[in-house]
Amino acid sequence: MSIKTNLLSVHCTTEPIPSLFGVWSPSECATLQRLYRGRKQITDGTTKYNDGETMKTEPDINELKMALEYNPESGIFIWKQNRGGSALVGAVAGATNFRGYRSVFRLGVHLLLHRVAWAFVYGNWPQGHIDHVNQVKTDNRISNLRIATQRQNACNRGKSKNNTSGYKGVYIYGKKFTARINVRRKCVHLGYFADAQSASEAYVNAAKKYHGEFWSK
Repeated sequence: MSIKTNLLSVHCTTEPIPSLFGVWSPSECATLQRLYRGRKQITDGTTKYNDGETMKTEPDINELKMALEYNPESGIFIWKQNRGGSALVGAVAGATNFRGYRSVFRLGVHLLLHRVAWAFVYGNWPQGHIDHVNQVKTDNRISNLRIATQRQNACNRGKSKNNTSGYKGVYIYGKKFTARINVRRKCVHLGYFADAQSASEAYVNAAKKYHGEFWSK
């Protein structure tokens, strides 16, 4: 069945409903209809998030807990129900998506597991973004997760893959090095230095000042 064309025509009765993705329970069917009516961009097998992280409507946490078990110390989710294929009881749930985050398809939605972890522990969906403290996107231990704004989340990133100096915020300028930092979408020049390490120290000091607990190097 095509979610995009036929979902709203389905009558969510008390009987299981066969679909393209297996068998939906009546509660799953109702959740999907609610998401679709809420103008979620759901197509066959794909859910587009509003800003890459959050959704206007996220599934019921208790329904998710019926299918998934979370270990806050390891950050790993396992299936509590057989979902077909490799999704068997006791198997590790989820896969790493194209952005490097662990995600799982459940209740008609591709869910980011770091958001699910927060919801399972604190009982509500996080408002805004979730930042991985150690910058490891697959490390979903609850101690490694914290609420962040989009700007704070962007601050806690490693150096660019195109970096040639070896230090975040440091750039080669002729025979010298220059340090720069972004503050509220503006580039702040921190000076010129004889060596990369001195430039890096200037960047780190500025990052601690402007980015607070979200600074990184």
